[in-house]
Amino acid sequence: MNHSTTLIPLKPTSIGEVDHVDANSNKLDLQQVYFPTGIVVLITTELPTRENKDDDFRITCMMDLNIRIQDHLLPWQVICSYVGYYTIFSSFDITRIAMQIVKECHGHLLAIVLVANYLKSTDEVKQWELALDKLSSLNPSYDYQGSDQIGISRVMVHAFVNIIWEDINHGEKLCLERMLFVHNIKIRVQRDVLVSTLCTTLLGHAREANLAQLHIKKFLDHFVLLEYASGEVYVPVETYDIIKSLHTSNPSIVSHGALGLTEPPYIGRWHGLIRIELMDNKICELPQSPDCPKLEVLLLQGNADLLDIPDSFFDHMPLLQHLDLSYTSIRDLPPSVSKLTQLKKFYLRGCDLFMELPPQIGQLKNLQEFDLDHTLIIHLAEEIRELINLQSLTLCFDRYHHLLGHCKKSKKNSNSTIIPPGVISNLIQLSYLSINVDPEDEGWNENIISVLMEIFGSDTLETVNIYVPRAELLELIPSTRFLNFKLVVGHHVKRFISRVTPELEQKFENCDYSIKFVNGENIPNGVKMNLGHFKALYLDRHMTIKNLSDFGLRNLFGLQVCILAECNEMETIVDGGYLHDEHALPNLEFLSIFYMKNLRSICESPEHSFLHLKSIALHTCPMLTTIFTLESLYNLPLLEEIIIEDCPKVTTLISHDSPEQKTMAFLPRLRMITLLYLPELVNIFNGLHVEQALEKMVFYYCPKLQSLSKWELSSKSLKIIKGENKWWEALKWNVAEWGDAGRPIFLEPIFSPINEEADILTQLAAHQGFMYLPISSSGRLMAKSSLKEPVLSPLAPVPLLNHSKGEVQKQKAVTELTMDQSVSVKELVLKVPIYDGKIKNKALKMVASLEGVVCVAVERQKFTVTGNMDPEAVLKKLRKLCDAEILSLGLASKNEIVLYEESTRNKNKGHTDINEILSAEATSKNKGHTDISLLD
Repeated sequence: MNHSTTLIPLKPTSIGEVDHVDANSNKLDLQQVYFPTGIVVLITTELPTRENKDDDFRITCMMDLNIRIQDHLLPWQVICSYVGYYTIFSSFDITRIAMQIVKECHGHLLAIVLVANYLKSTDEVKQWELALDKLSSLNPSYDYQGSDQIGISRVMVHAFVNIIWEDINHGEKLCLERMLFVHNIKIRVQRDVLVSTLCTTLLGHAREANLAQLHIKKFLDHFVLLEYASGEVYVPVETYDIIKSLHTSNPSIVSHGALGLTEPPYIGRWHGLIRIELMDNKICELPQSPDCPKLEVLLLQGNADLLDIPDSFFDHMPLLQHLDLSYTSIRDLPPSVSKLTQLKKFYLRGCDLFMELPPQIGQLKNLQEFDLDHTLIIHLAEEIRELINLQSLTLCFDRYHHLLGHCKKSKKNSNSTIIPPGVISNLIQLSYLSINVDPEDEGWNENIISVLMEIFGSDTLETVNIYVPRAELLELIPSTRFLNFKLVVGHHVKRFISRVTPELEQKFENCDYSIKFVNGENIPNGVKMNLGHFKALYLDRHMTIKNLSDFGLRNLFGLQVCILAECNEMETIVDGGYLHDEHALPNLEFLSIFYMKNLRSICESPEHSFLHLKSIALHTCPMLTTIFTLESLYNLPLLEEIIIEDCPKVTTLISHDSPEQKTMAFLPRLRMITLLYLPELVNIFNGLHVEQALEKMVFYYCPKLQSLSKWELSSKSLKIIKGENKWWEALKWNVAEWGDAGRPIFLEPIFSPINEEADILTQLAAHQGFMYLPISSSGRLMAKSSLKEPVLSPLAPVPLLNHSKGEVQKQKAVTELTMDQSVSVKELVLKVPIYDGKIKNKALKMVASLEGVVCVAVERQKFTVTGNMDPEAVLKKLRKLCDAEILSLGLASKNEIVLYEESTRNKNKGHTDINEILSAEATSKNKGHTDISLLD
């Protein structure tokens, strides 16, 4: 019901008085004041003087409006609060317009807030009049019919579209459209998730993260985004629907990633688009010459069926800044690429049929980032030197990948200079350079010195990722300016077997100031003199080193990450004879050790060693007996994670003979322990008390661990104990420690049994280390009933078909493996329903290019893959082409393991060696496509 309402100014008054107000009264309790129906009171703080009586009268008359009290008391307070009372009452005209805005909004508080923020602290009457006009005007470009159907208030539409949307810039509009595709954006999302999403929208900007944060702050300030007290944000439903309607009628973004599309959207829609996302589909053909005058971002990566780009495809994309063609099957670029003069970021990563850059590449003068990793180019085009604004360049001259696309052209260029002289030095803005090469490429050995000299002479380079075949070349590094080098040093044959997990390898590659020293002998001077500049060291198959101290403790002072693998002469990590007054690895935070045949202890003199260590992981060290001593515990106040796996001589984690130390608490930050395949382990901490931070404990195949001490389970933070159910039920609980009741009741909900009917590896992976490490590459299943040695299983969790209890554990080949032979060589059999020969050939190449794959057998619609590969990666790759599925997963035969380790060709059991495939491909007349008939 509407009331005719008169708003009268009311001065502070005595309670109950309305017609006369006592100005000397300081308080007014409105709850005790009676006002007649229809009266709204405007309270002021001045007495009516002769000077302001006329103003009071005008305000009183102006407020004699027909208003619904229940709708407009709160809205009036809202607009006054957000605009500012001083501004509202700064002039008669602004006050009048403010009241009209409140009336026009019909009680829609969010609309009032949007308008109020727009007018905040604005005292220009014309701007207020313009806002009022916008609030009541239809927008000719907006679809009101759609909004009306879903019940969106028109005043809200006008407030957002006519005022907010028209007032923000192009980039902000793009970000608001991008939010439509953020999962749960109408409910709540983490702020950092939204920042990450907007960063992808702002590609091409120098500081995407900072700009994204600024946009989010502006949206929050303008109430386009709302924020919870927890910091999570959301878009109000009405606002979301309005943005969606704007996007539908005039889209700036098309986001159709991973929808299984076989062709791009209708070309007529491309004209007004600013951003097109078509990644991870099955698109095989692009339009000839789309008209895209506004297009800035085009994402086509992951369309494995895309073989060619039409010659005139880029003719009408004058503003394109970001182009991603990664992981497609294109073999070259069209001539129209020269038209992309505004292009800043260009990605061709993983285009494993792409062999040569066209001369037109030199026309991309504004290019800042260029990624050619895992392509088949065999030399860098001279025209690259023209890209003087290039800041990041990633190259790949890997002959192994090149062989996968073997053809006559490659032979013609085989003797070409890989990187022409002067190219790197001419890139005067270059700050990041990565060069991936095949270690067996003799051409790189001839080219490396000239490349290094250009790198050292650059004033702008900051980060360099490069393979250096000879350690003595490190002596050329100038001492005056040490770059952020990510080096692989040492001559080695390209190996597919790696004891270290792919996940850990990747994390090491992401480390700054890192050096991987492979197949080394002795301690080269070039390594020793530069080691002090590095923060991460990966020592892989060093032939002679006895301990890390041989490098010089001072040179190891700055190390934060250390990975050691297959250094079979190493007996201890730190030799006590080197210490004296020096600290051993005082800044090391992460230590991971794999397959150390003769390692017996970690540190012979623990004083001042490993002071900052946070995580230690030991995998397959058959001679290891001593992990920690009592003295070493005093140096480990920061240790958070311990992983011990497949160390058959370990009986306890802490070796000591001092019973009086039991009352002291050690390892104050230890949060997680993982103990796997330790057949001789009889206790964990040897009676010592661990502080209250321990949260997780994971056990598997520790048959002699028959009791748990109260000191080991005293942590109030303990959340989970994972292990076999039979082991848990058989545990003995010391009466002196636990009392007569046996296992404490509080442990019952904490224990989580391993389901031995399911895939054990998957369950262990669910409780992997919280800091750095995944479950080890040995990732093992155990035949507890009869086998003493663990059975090998995949690197990553993969659902095994028909995997019943003990089935995988019965493979006899494993029992015959010795320490020198025990390599994770797997045989993966997949159903690959591909019937087209060319597509099958492409699938073969995709699988053969994966890391760890050494042998592929093709039999009709079945692939048998042998090697040290990640089965999940194989499956994921094939599912880009078909509905592949795993039929079986197990160990390769013993003969295959031996042949694999020796890097010889496998001709047994119908398997075709990769090199045979490549040789057959080289003679094929199918333009780089393997004739499948040669493989069957």
